[in-house]
Amino acid sequence: LDHRTEAPMWRHLLSSQSHRFIHPARTTPLRCTHLPPHRPGRVAATWHAASPFAACTSTLHLPDSAAWSAALSRRCLHQSSFAGSSSDSTSSAATSAVDFRPHFDLKELVRCAEQKRINCAQRQVDADIDALVALSQRRSSCIQNLHEIQHERRNVARALKTATERERAILTVKGRRLKEKAAVLENEQRDIAAEIDQQMSQVPNDTHPGVPLTEPTVLSLVNEQPPPIDDPESRDHLAIAEALDLVDFRMASQIAGEKFYYLKNEAALLELALIQWSIHLIRARGWTPVFGPDVVRQSVAAGCGFQPRVGDLESQVYCLDGRDKCLVGTAEIPLAALYANTIIPAEDLPIRMVGFGHCFRAEAGGRGHHNRGLYRVHQFSKVEMFAYSTPDQSDELLEEMLAIQIHIVKELGLHARVLDMPANDLGAPAYRKYDIEAWYPHCQDYGEITSVSNCTDFQSRRLNVRYRMSRNNNRFVHSLNGTGVAVPRLLVAILENNLQEDGSVIIPEVLRPWIGGQERIRPRTPGVSSP
Repeated sequence: LDHRTEAPMWRHLLSSQSHRFIHPARTTPLRCTHLPPHRPGRVAATWHAASPFAACTSTLHLPDSAAWSAALSRRCLHQSSFAGSSSDSTSSAATSAVDFRPHFDLKELVRCAEQKRINCAQRQVDADIDALVALSQRRSSCIQNLHEIQHERRNVARALKTATERERAILTVKGRRLKEKAAVLENEQRDIAAEIDQQMSQVPNDTHPGVPLTEPTVLSLVNEQPPPIDDPESRDHLAIAEALDLVDFRMASQIAGEKFYYLKNEAALLELALIQWSIHLIRARGWTPVFGPDVVRQSVAAGCGFQPRVGDLESQVYCLDGRDKCLVGTAEIPLAALYANTIIPAEDLPIRMVGFGHCFRAEAGGRGHHNRGLYRVHQFSKVEMFAYSTPDQSDELLEEMLAIQIHIVKELGLHARVLDMPANDLGAPAYRKYDIEAWYPHCQDYGEITSVSNCTDFQSRRLNVRYRMSRNNNRFVHSLNGTGVAVPRLLVAILENNLQEDGSVIIPEVLRPWIGGQERIRPRTPGVSSP
């Protein structure tokens, strides 16, 4: 199949029917929900050879139809949305970027314009709903005018068939003018569509009717609150960590800048223990481990609701100079993009994934207890839960994810409270969000350690992730994300809550098997320094 001839139809053929591939080592069909990437300049045989279904060119099964057979004889493999792996080292350079065309529901916004205005006000988001309504009217008028001109052009074309020589000259001039008018309207229509996309990207998700407006609601407490202490300053995690030789901020700031750090000795082992323990715990509940890249295209971050292109002082995203890429602020981003431009069979939902990543955030923070030391930093490790579901599964799945978070906090022995977050603290993507805040003795206050959100179809409309109810009935999935463990903040909570009178820190019992059974972090022996 020649990749240069009528390639765009291939994606349509493969996305609109159910296909199965037979692997040479198996006797049962395997459903193919992702397609390997098209490599420009190569024929379909090369694609098959580089795919997981190697040497299966002749085992592509389609409905037994003469029309399909004729179509496949003319069509070739077109660039798909899935960036699969390849055995050759040049595949990454040849793979094109995924094209994300958002699928905003402008009709719904116009129909419920007043509710959208109220929602934006409650969430304190500056989105111009009136401008979008006006743009919708302009687009409708432009489309109507374009249809009328195209109708006139068709009439002119029909009249030319029977026109005299004199009439032909007049009709030719008329046709040329109509063509020019059509081109102007087509350009205007494209400009309007681009402006609609830009404006719609600023509109936040709808809000769950049970969400409080301005202040969080305390839903429950986890573990008992520890008794008051006489000297809160003695519980400063930074002082504790430096005394136990667990961190080095001074050298890190010289090497990388402020808000970066080294973890040393038991702190490094505790990070690994928290990651391993939490991933195994979450995996045991049916979640699939998936580790993605820490660098993504800016369009991917934008599709998840992050804003890489806003002003430097507003953005929390580290963008790579001279490249359309950025460092991820959470593993949620690559996990969400794993199914971009994909139609998922309804029976495969929900899809539960647990990922791990290094998170990079450019937020500067300020002064105060919750901005010192490890609590707010530019880089940290985090285990993340991410799920795709049908709309009727997402509310139950949100509660499932919250229950996992509560279990993690309970097992670590930390006192915490569970909050239903208010509308003005949801951000753009979340429909509903629960936070868990741990108790920090040093500041005698609670601080966030986990968050879980139901984003409904906010992200899937931007990343084009749908599920198939039946033939020709595809709908957008719901996406959910939640923290498994955010390592630095848990280290802060463990150090401050588990400090003993002799200066040692008790290691939570569930983490001890992951660090050789060690029960305490003890002060270093004088004269013995760690690397």
